[in-house]
Amino acid sequence: MNFIKLVKKVSDKTGFNEQDVKKILRVTFEEITDSLLIGEKVLIRGEFKIKPIQVKKGYILNGKFGKAVVKPFQRYIFSMAKTKKK
Repeated sequence: MNFIKLVKKVSDKTGFNEQDVKKILRVTFEEITDSLLIGEKVLIRGEFKIKPIQVKKGYILNGKFGKAVVKPFQRYIFSMAKTKKK
C-alpha cells in the first residue's frame, strides 16, 4: 500500500476529506521518524511499536556482489500488538 492509497482508505473509513487526512498522516509519520532518529522507541498502545537498536559499525559482505559494504549504524524492530481489536 502506498501513501495515496492509505489516504484514500482512511478518508473513506472516517469521512474526512483527503486533504485533511494527508496533513494528519504526514505529521504523524514525521513525528515517528523524528523520534526514531533521536533513538526513542515509538509505542502506539494496542497497535504496534517500533524500537531503534544500536548496532556496531562495521562491514558486512554483500553476498550478491561479494563486496564489503558499510553496515548501517541503526536498525529498527517493528512488532504488532498481541491482541488487535477489530
